[in-house]
Order: sequence, then structure tokens, then C-alpha cells
Amino acid sequence: MALTRFEEEIIHNALSNAFPPSFEASHPLIAREILRLTQLLKPQYIDDFPELSIVTDRAENILGPLQSVEAGDLHKLYNSLKKQRQLEELYFVAFLSCTMDSPSQDSDQFDQYKALTFFVSVKLYILGAHESAIKAVCNEVRQWALGQRDSLSNQLPEVIRNQFANLIDDLFELRSSDSTEINKQTKEQIAKFHVSYRDSAESKKGYTRNTKPHIGGPRKELVATEINDNITELKEVKVSEPWEQEESYSDVQNKACIFSCMSITCSHLSRSLILIYPDHSFSSIPITYSHLSRSLFLVGI
Repeated sequence: MALTRFEEEIIHNALSNAFPPSFEASHPLIAREILRLTQLLKPQYIDDFPELSIVTDRAENILGPLQSVEAGDLHKLYNSLKKQRQLEELYFVAFLSCTMDSPSQDSDQFDQYKALTFFVSVKLYILGAHESAIKAVCNEVRQWALGQRDSLSNQLPEVIRNQFANLIDDLFELRSSDSTEINKQTKEQIAKFHVSYRDSAESKKGYTRNTKPHIGGPRKELVATEINDNITELKEVKVSEPWEQEESYSDVQNKACIFSCMSITCSHLSRSLILIYPDHSFSSIPITYSHLSRSLFLVGI
């Protein structure tokens, strides 16, 4: 069935998630990866995604005459996102730039799931209000590429010769299984594939959950490290989804490190707060109190 001009425009808007203005120089590289995924998608899945032709045209227009792109450029793009701490904000680009390099993994199975997840995500973007489902499944694929999903990859259904409807049923059976061979965490990871794939197949409208916001913004954990008797370093780590916790262990996000220093002169306690910011700049606030015992000051920034 041919798409209307309005539907084509919606697809273009959905694809804007893959081409953020801040990474304009990488747009041809991203377009090339999208074209690779369209070519990888098995014939039995094509009818489930009428958007494919528009996606292909869009990617070809962005790619233009570019022919010679180094294979390692996707790694460079991913590392750039990681260095700039934009893996969460630009999760769709991070998903597209992840590659499977482990020889112990089935690269064909991974690539087919990546291609399928890409088109599922585009369709869910078009339907609207599915961003949390898109983000969840994209990050599962990315963690798989990073070598963090061995149990998941061993349990995911065969995808090369499967049909979309059957694949969705297989995923549901796995997430609902009482088998002790699949632990709770792996079932939750499988569920993220099932929910996004099912909603795409059913063209299910998304919804926005009204949740009570955590006081002060997103939930955070404060990690304190005693450097010595007089100095305490505090690191603020945002905690949300399990995958974010996993990455926080290797790439802690510091918003400010607060050092508390004290020195005693006569009967007075002199205290200075040194605030060290992510860009390595700092400021010192000298404070003097009379006859006070040592206490820990937390300063919200």
C-alpha cells in the first residue's frame, strides 16, 4: 500500500532521531549504516515495514556521493558519544553506531536483530509516545554489542529464518517461561524486545505514564570517598534503568566533587569548601565558625 505524503513526512520526522544536528559531520556515516541494515533485513520481514522505501531514499540522499568510509568510523562515532557523555541523550545514534566485534557471538544473528530493531524503532517513533520502549530495546542491543548480554544472546529466538509474528510469540513464551534456565534479569531483557516488537506489529498507540517525580529531579546516589581524615570526596551518580547503572560503574558522571577541609586555630574552627566542577575549574568558599565540632556540609549545585 502506497504511503500518503503526510505519512512520508512523519517518517522523515521520525528519522531525525538518527541525525542529530550536533553530529552533522557523521550524518553520511549514519546513513550508510542505515542502508546496510535495510539490505540486511530478511525478505520475510519487509512486508511488516512499509516505511522501508522512504527510509532508504532518505538515507541515500544524506549519503550522497560519499563512497570511501573507513570501517572503524562507527567505532569513532561511538567513542565520541561516550566521551561527550551523550550515550543516554542520543541513545538512537549510539545504537546505530554499535558493532559486534566478538568472535564468540553470532554476528549474523546480531545484525538481523539490529536491523529489525531499527525498523521497529522507526515505526514506534511514527506511532508516537513509545520512546521508553525504543530506548530500552536499543540499549539492550547496544549492551549486547559491548559483550554485556551473553545470557540474553543465548536465549533469544532464532531470527534469520523466523517470521515476525512467530518471533513475537517466541519472545513472549521466553519472558513468561517458568524455566529455571532463564533468570529473572534475562527475562526482563527479553521483555524489552517483546514489548517493542509486539507494539510495532500491532501498530499499538503509545502512552505516557504519569509518575510522581523524584524530589530534586532524577534519582541519584551519592558516593562518598574518604581521601584522608580531613578531606571527603563526594560523587553524584544518576541511577535509573539497569543499563545506566551498568555504565555508571565504568563512566561515573560527576556533577561536582565537594572537598571539605578543616583547620583549627585557637578556639575557632575554620572550614573551606572547595567545589570542583566537571571542567576541572574550582572555587573555594572560606567559612569560619566558633566552637563547632566537625560536620559534613552538602552543597546542592
